[in-house]
Amino acid sequence: MNGADLTEHPALRWGLLATGGIARKFTGDALSAGLQVVAVGSRSQQSAQQFAAEFGIAQAHGSYQELVENDAVDIVYVATPHPMHYEPTMLAIAAGKHVLVEKPFMLNRTQAEQVREAARAKNLLVTEAMWTRYLPHMVRIRQLIASGAIGEVRALFADHAQSFGSDPTHRINALELGGGALLDLGVYPVSFAWDVLGAPNQCAGLRATRRYRCRHGGRGGDDPRIRGDLHLPELLSGGRVQYRTYSGL
Repeated sequence: MNGADLTEHPALRWGLLATGGIARKFTGDALSAGLQVVAVGSRSQQSAQQFAAEFGIAQAHGSYQELVENDAVDIVYVATPHPMHYEPTMLAIAAGKHVLVEKPFMLNRTQAEQVREAARAKNLLVTEAMWTRYLPHMVRIRQLIASGAIGEVRALFADHAQSFGSDPTHRINALELGGGALLDLGVYPVSFAWDVLGAPNQCAGLRATRRYRCRHGGRGGDDPRIRGDLHLPELLSGGRVQYRTYSGL
């Protein structure tokens, strides 16, 4: 806001769309930061009421439609699983609400572009909940790059690995839930590269599955991997960003 006093602007009133684990983490942090969480919506009234009682939220709705139509809500946090981001987001936009969407923003480019255009038509903010962009060290990294303190950046290599186990029903392993290394984990190195170096003009990706054996005595299994290249010739003088992401170790 270009240095404006944020106290001059009324606080946004948050509505939570979904009641799963990530919604709980977000709500706890939001309340700790003094944000106004005024309503929660779920596909069942019971789930919404239980969540509202747990966090002291005044209003509970048994459908997403009821939540986005609540006049007391200014902005909606979409905390549904990956494949369920698009429709609730479009519902909220149609109701005139700003939206914070849990990552990944959408499943594909078509959905993302449709959301962008719908929000633009209503002059609404819709953004992805990529929390790492706002960490203090990210501010410092951008300062160092902009000042030239580390010289000309020619390449960036980023790895992100997490172990989620081999349970096929876990969202990271279930394709029907938008699982896999790219959407859940790959968004971090891609977002990092984009954030500090700007938008790429070319993207390429390769998927490979490697067999592995656990060093800690487990059975081992398949290690789905994504490797991608983002080319940023204008910012990197022809250099590139390479990232790898793993959903099992």
